[in-house]
Amino acid sequence: MSATRVWSKFSVKKTNGDVINLRIVELPKERFEEFLDQYINYFAKEESLFRASGVANSVEAMKELRQVIAIRNSDESFHTVICSLDNSDEVPEIIGASIMSLDSPEKIMEKKTFQGTSPQLKKMIELYGSLLNTYDMLKEFNLERYFVDRGVFVHPNYRGLGIAQELFKVRVWSKFSVKKTNGDVINLRIVELPKERFEEFLDQYINYFAKEESLFRASGVANSVEAMKELRQVIAIRNSDESFHTVICSLDNSDEVPEIIGASIMSLDSPEKIMEKKTFQGTSPQLKKMIELYGSLLNTYDMLKEFNLERYFVDRGVFVHPNYRGLGIAQELFKVRRMICKEHGVGMHGAWMSSYGTQKAAERDGWQTVCEVQFDEHGRKHGVVFQNGPPSCKFMVAKIDLT
Repeated sequence: MSATRVWSKFSVKKTNGDVINLRIVELPKERFEEFLDQYINYFAKEESLFRASGVANSVEAMKELRQVIAIRNSDESFHTVICSLDNSDEVPEIIGASIMSLDSPEKIMEKKTFQGTSPQLKKMIELYGSLLNTYDMLKEFNLERYFVDRGVFVHPNYRGLGIAQELFKVRVWSKFSVKKTNGDVINLRIVELPKERFEEFLDQYINYFAKEESLFRASGVANSVEAMKELRQVIAIRNSDESFHTVICSLDNSDEVPEIIGASIMSLDSPEKIMEKKTFQGTSPQLKKMIELYGSLLNTYDMLKEFNLERYFVDRGVFVHPNYRGLGIAQELFKVRRMICKEHGVGMHGAWMSSYGTQKAAERDGWQTVCEVQFDEHGRKHGVVFQNGPPSCKFMVAKIDLT
């Protein structure tokens, strides 16, 4: 059996108390027919459009559907992962799957021209085509392409355990290519942060964000072993909170565990969450100073009040590995942030941007500066010195179209 990329490992407890270990991996080619059987039985026969169109009850239409899925799944724009038992079985049982395709204007037009043969599949295509014409995501978000859902299912024996939620967590938010200065083209993808890769992510967060970011450097956190150790603990606790949302950018190659080369961290803030953060004081002198500096910025501009919001996504850090900077990766991470806000029904995203790189990337993504604090003035106020950074820290906002 060919090696497959492992996206996630997790455990769930069944109603009888038994704990089962699961993993989500890329669909191996040799298991496609097994996956297809489950897709037909646990998705196509149950999904609303398939049932309303009559596909679910037509042998002819189901046979044609199998052929269509087989052809589509061989297209490189399709991305399928399966959830299976994580045990000693050489070929563990498939108990769920998630299918997406990377759509562009050309791909959408290609799908619209497909009509089907059986009357039931023709009707299904008519129903889905009408939905496509109702909302054009490419146009609404000014995108060149995006990932669209093609189905998620879980075996009936394993439903109600949160497996579908885990399948959504390993969602691929974006696939794109960039050209390095030497002319080499590299393929990248942005995905949810798998739990088992948190420590790897945290190492990069410390090295390529905390040690370089203006407030961390001015407060002394970046040069304090004690403060950095405490910061790791704080991030680990915060990241386990459901209000936190972290995605990583990695190489899109054949590696089972591709290198992380960037990340974006946000949290969904409300008055209660902000008050909770304000009560945290830290232990090390350097982290206390960092909290003082950031708290002062929070008091300078209240986004919830200014825009009369109940909640909004706030930035908790964006970084790119030094070997991959200047390629537009941060801007792509900002685009994904818009998609996440849209999915959560959150119409605003705001951030104190403290580096040249993030300020420029946000500007290119259409963010607006609504408040600006000069670092020299901020430093004098709090007895620190800001060096080797932009002259000011900007509070920038992105408005998300939820219509």
